[in-house]
Amino acid sequence: MIRRLAAVVAGLGPCLLLAACAASVPPPERYLLMLPEPEPGPLPAPETRVAVHVQGIRLADYLAGSGIVYQVGPGRVHAAAQHRWANPLAAQLRRGLRDALAADPAGVVPVSGPGPGVHRLAVVVDSFQGRFDGVARVAGEWRLHGPDGALLVGRRFRVDVPLREDGYPALVRALSEAWGDVAAGIAAGIADVGRDG
Repeated sequence: MIRRLAAVVAGLGPCLLLAACAASVPPPERYLLMLPEPEPGPLPAPETRVAVHVQGIRLADYLAGSGIVYQVGPGRVHAAAQHRWANPLAAQLRRGLRDALAADPAGVVPVSGPGPGVHRLAVVVDSFQGRFDGVARVAGEWRLHGPDGALLVGRRFRVDVPLREDGYPALVRALSEAWGDVAAGIAAGIADVGRDG
């Protein structure tokens, strides 16, 4: 009986050691993009505004997980296990873009769904990461389709923001700034189409 008990305790030793090690791993840090909150204000006059439905943001496959991505070298990326997005990245980017469109004084008005007279905006994000050369890079393309489905304009974007210090909080700040620049550029591009059309 004592030998059996000793064998059981000896067998549990590695399990107890692993459990103790697992208990010492800190929980992951979770981050939200730091995007400006929309300011309340009047809508542009109906005859001057462009109604836009922001379709879901499509991410490159390697960006679709919860880990914040860092490019460690040419052609090599790492998704952090301990530094994660608190909400899905695509949802945060879509909300930030909608807020930027709503804040634009040029007359772009985001709407919640497709409908008569509503333009459709599709965005693909190919890069959204820190880089080994000390910048945060956001790159991809956007396309605006008219109410009839015709492609009105399509543009590529790439914004690099230098990291002011090391660490994931600084990376998230730089990525937030870069996405704000992208969103402002998209709003201006849509407003140009509205003025031309």
